[in-house]
Amino acid sequence: MSSIDFTPSASEVKAVLARILASRGFAASERLSRLLRFTVEQTLAGSGHGLKEYQLGVALFDRREDFDPRIDPIVRVEVSRLRVRLKEYYEGEGRGDPIFIEYPKRSYAPVFRQSTPPVAEEVPEPAAPLDPALAVRRRPIRLWVWSIGGLAALAAVALLIWSLRRPPAPGVESASIAVLPFADLSPDHDQEYLSDGLTEEIINALSKVPGLRVVARTSTFAFKGRPADVREIGTRLNVATLMEGSLRKEGDRLRITAQLINVSNGYHLWSETYEVQMKSVFRLQDDISRAITNALRDRLGAGAAVPATGRLPANANAYQLYLKGRYYWNRRTEQGFVKALELFQQSIAADSGYARAWAGAADAWAALGVYSARPPNEVMPSARVAVQKALALDDTLAEAHASLGYIRATYEWDWVGAESEFRRAIELNPNYATAHQWYAVSVLYPQRRMAEAAGQIRLAHQTDPLSLIVNTAVGLTSMLSRDYGGAVDEFRRVLKMDPGFYMGERSLGIALLLRGDLAEAISALDRAHELSGGNPIVLGELGRAYGQAKRTADARRVLDQLLALREQRYVSPEALAQCYIGLGDRDAAFEWLNRAMDEHAGSVASIAVDPLYDPLRTDARFAGLLTRIHLVP
Repeated sequence: MSSIDFTPSASEVKAVLARILASRGFAASERLSRLLRFTVEQTLAGSGHGLKEYQLGVALFDRREDFDPRIDPIVRVEVSRLRVRLKEYYEGEGRGDPIFIEYPKRSYAPVFRQSTPPVAEEVPEPAAPLDPALAVRRRPIRLWVWSIGGLAALAAVALLIWSLRRPPAPGVESASIAVLPFADLSPDHDQEYLSDGLTEEIINALSKVPGLRVVARTSTFAFKGRPADVREIGTRLNVATLMEGSLRKEGDRLRITAQLINVSNGYHLWSETYEVQMKSVFRLQDDISRAITNALRDRLGAGAAVPATGRLPANANAYQLYLKGRYYWNRRTEQGFVKALELFQQSIAADSGYARAWAGAADAWAALGVYSARPPNEVMPSARVAVQKALALDDTLAEAHASLGYIRATYEWDWVGAESEFRRAIELNPNYATAHQWYAVSVLYPQRRMAEAAGQIRLAHQTDPLSLIVNTAVGLTSMLSRDYGGAVDEFRRVLKMDPGFYMGERSLGIALLLRGDLAEAISALDRAHELSGGNPIVLGELGRAYGQAKRTADARRVLDQLLALREQRYVSPEALAQCYIGLGDRDAAFEWLNRAMDEHAGSVASIAVDPLYDPLRTDARFAGLLTRIHLVP
């Protein structure tokens, strides 16, 4: 990598810093991330000349005031490690970064240089579809494949490896793939659950391959049943390779076709057809997934492990119920969570040993508490039981570790335990977008670790670029940074994707409220309340907007409505606190916030950074609230 001296803007450096902190090498090292962030921020602030060993040892490495750098080399050692880690980053994930950060010898103040990435070498196309040397290496796989009925031809494996080695389009990672929903071509079109299940199993297996970016199910299934050019899809999902296929049932047999497509030119690189009996279908899902991951092992190096796909359900009905449950859960409404829980419980009844169904149930229980649809003290213990059952069945299930992290953060306020679970989830499946999103929103933001949180949201968006909730989290990043204009723009983009997504409308209303556009905020929050099916927390935010708009009678009407609702169903104390903030009644607002703490209500853990609580921050009682949720005031 070559470089030239230049003077970048602070915003350019901060953008690069956020990408570095979110990279795999730094996300796994809190100490190096802290050192990098501190020294960069100090340099940008004009204090780089003051970065000395003593200052860094005391500020970053918990050394006492009698710290002597001549005896204790902690700072020199860590800066040396930082230089090595940065070099690894720029040789890998950061090759295309416009700026790179460098630490000169005998200096702890970074310098910022413009990078000129090397021209990528042209990879020649193979003269034949299969290299004889490769054939020798893959013989055990070939024999294994044919032993299960010709599952994957050896030439297909070679072509898969070759396709993933071809230079991708600019800005696209070479090791990136999206698995599109397999089409149900059965005469009665009654095998959709099976085609969806096959797609998801392949996505799940590929997601565990180190170094491979796999687009999440939410984004790929956005193209289900929609005719689109593969190059257009590849561009929207930012991948080099697409996999698509079809399934057709004839009697008791299935014919499954799978093919691999090069996004850059639309050419089919590989196509294979499999015929199996219905009773072998789940075995087939696992076998196709493992054939592909074994092929990828050559490309990723001898040390890359071929992951197991996890235990499959005992019957097709359990899997179909699970998939339907996830569909309703992703709606992010009270009615959706209730329906999802019902379906997950039916899946468990069909197969009590199916860990994913237990993890799904945990997510549904937890969401009912966090979204203020049910009393957290009632539903969160059920979520805990379900996730513990999932982990007892499969301790390698990333979804279950992420669920446990979410429960520990939002209900137990166990920040250390929650972070440990999220890191474990991401280690098991770096492509699980929900783990990155929840880690940012429920752990990093409450602890004011804004740059790290933004990096995790970026990773979630890379993996699931069309997810409504992930795109909403992108807007949340701007809102928590008090960039209300940027947040409004992001939330409006979400609503263009789906005008009926209530979380997008609610978030837009809050951003408009914070920006001072009260009439628009009232309109958006009123619509969000309708779309949500009458969620009381949204009604409370509408009351807040009325209060700030000096529509006191309307705010009081909402307040009375919420108090009446409390006699009929659960209403989070946060909803009433929002009304009182809008009316300027601090005493009542603190009273209801303390009740929310007593109930471990949905989003109280975010008060440390949530701008909705800015009017209360100067009050001495606010520090007491932070202490209650185990955060430093």
